[in-house]
Amino acid sequence: MIQGWKVLNDSTLVVTDRVGKKFRLSLTGACHDLQFQTALAFKPFGGSGLSCLTRNDAVLVSLPGYDSPPERCLISRIDDYTAAMENADETAEGTLYHHPDTHGEIGAIP
Repeated sequence: MIQGWKVLNDSTLVVTDRVGKKFRLSLTGACHDLQFQTALAFKPFGGSGLSCLTRNDAVLVSLPGYDSPPERCLISRIDDYTAAMENADETAEGTLYHHPDTHGEIGAIP
């Protein structure tokens, strides 16, 4: 019942279900460079594809067209993604790549 997802960082996803409710998933494991991955699969530990995601379920991350096996990370926490959380994340996005040597220019030094 997942309609979409957004990467906040390599250990955090925001997932939207088909009725528009948003959840923040905290991840642990081998997922790297999530912002560059274009395919995610959610695999419940037990049950069918209709099962609700819970702690220790897996997120499989891959880049289509490559033969390498997908990276697998586990969900360590699921929270409702509130409007306050979303506002805080949007505000923080402008400072994610700030480095003191850039004199406030975002992205000048990765």
